[in-house]
Amino acid sequence: MVARNFTLALDEELIRAAKVEAARNGTSVSAMVSDYLRTATGFEGGQRPPANERETLKRYSQGRMPRRRAMALLKTDYDGLLDRLGAAGLPIPRLPEADLKKMMKDVARLTKADA
Repeated sequence: MVARNFTLALDEELIRAAKVEAARNGTSVSAMVSDYLRTATGFEGGQRPPANERETLKRYSQGRMPRRRAMALLKTDYDGLLDRLGAAGLPIPRLPEADLKKMMKDVARLTKADA
């Protein structure tokens, strides 16, 4: 998939806050907007949203779908998502690779601060 520039008109304070949040999370405003739009539209790498609940649960369980996206597609909260996962007999979810990498960076940063 090829990324293209897309212009948005936003309040200056919102832009400033978004930049601070992005820096705090080791990401970019572009990535934050992209993640939000993927969740809101159900778009995933050129693929349509999963055809059914089981496929959504399976992707989430395998770490191929973020929790927020799975909850949005299934129109449920986190407890409901875990209940459905258990009812489907699927294993405990793995963290998506991006989340795992971010956690590892955070731990490395924190351990350096303690040294």
